[in-house]
Amino acid sequence: MISDEKKRPTFGVKLKERNYQYKQSVYGVAYDQRQQTFLTVETKWNNLLLPGGGIERGETPEQALHRDLLEETGFTIRIEAPIGRAEQYVLTPDGEAILNDAFFFRMTLHERTQTAVEGDHRLVWCSFHEVDDLFHAHQVFGIVTNTRCFFVSGIL
Repeated sequence: MISDEKKRPTFGVKLKERNYQYKQSVYGVAYDQRQQTFLTVETKWNNLLLPGGGIERGETPEQALHRDLLEETGFTIRIEAPIGRAEQYVLTPDGEAILNDAFFFRMTLHERTQTAVEGDHRLVWCSFHEVDDLFHAHQVFGIVTNTRCFFVSGIL
């Protein structure tokens, strides 16, 4: 589990006149074998997101990541290590105000065991130069933080 001891980075703008619904989510950061590209999911609106999603009642972030990755990609995964945690204030297209409290984990794709349930999602491998193309700023934080850890440890 990711420690909650220090203040989480927060992205987006909190509008004073809005009441934000608190939602927890989890996202996985996976790289290709050469550590040159990272995995994203492209939605039907052409938004690039890290794979993952909402944490359901009774789930741990790790359990939710396993479930979400299977639904979105059809792959089982191996969680390697926690990356961090960040928040983002979001207004959905239908006007819902959400404070997204997100957990990030480094992971590897293991085995494709089924067809992805979410048929409107397409897997896209992005280069590090495309990190700013991610739809949500807190997901950029997840990639940048993990990449920084790789450089410090000598992996990249």
